[in-house]
Amino acid sequence: MNYSNSTEEAPVFLPSVIIAIQNEALVLEQNLLRFTEQFEDLIVVDNHSIDQSVAICQRFPQVTLISPPPEERWTRGKCWNEGAKHASSPFLLFLHIDSEIPAPALQAWQQCWQSEKVDYSCFQIQFPETEIKYRTLEAISNFRSRYLRIVYGDQGLCIRNTVFQQIGGFPEIPILEDLKINSFLRPYRFQFITSCIFPSSRKFHQIGFFRYLLLMNQVLFLNWLGRDLHQIQKLYSQSPKETK
Repeated sequence: MNYSNSTEEAPVFLPSVIIAIQNEALVLEQNLLRFTEQFEDLIVVDNHSIDQSVAICQRFPQVTLISPPPEERWTRGKCWNEGAKHASSPFLLFLHIDSEIPAPALQAWQQCWQSEKVDYSCFQIQFPETEIKYRTLEAISNFRSRYLRIVYGDQGLCIRNTVFQQIGGFPEIPILEDLKINSFLRPYRFQFITSCIFPSSRKFHQIGFFRYLLLMNQVLFLNWLGRDLHQIQKLYSQSPKETK
């Protein structure tokens, strides 16, 4: 795998992409087709799916598939940490399975990481919908990550592998591991990539835009109050999965 060969323009290199899934058969194949065309090192951690997710992953020889032992249940942070152990690139890109990285964003990522002065990065996000409520949410999310350096999992968090090892990886907690890792990364050098990736909005459609927004803010507020993360996770997991 080529991470440093010289060309007439700039070195061509790619991150190891790490994705944690559970019961994602409905969207898995189409997204793996796209990711395997873009990336050479794709690691999928399946957390005991009961649908066809494992069988779908096994159709892709390029994918490194990891699963917990039958007696263990991993948090998302644990899944991402285990996936990182199998990475071959010096750069770890943590993605959601339903995110889309267009070619300009990947090119912008490569330009960003030419610098030795970057330790972690994320992308600007843009939802596929055109309604003002999504534009407003994007603006808030992009401001938060660009200026406050608070990056969530759907923003394509990339971390230099050496830095990831230094901070001990993601905290293996029931929920909000993506929020918590930001405090570990605070001393390191950050770059906000202004080229857009497209996160999925399916949870907003399944639960309802304002209901899901309220749920997420409730989760954050309870965390701010210091409530037990297992209870917060229980609240989140009991949210309605579909609205008519």
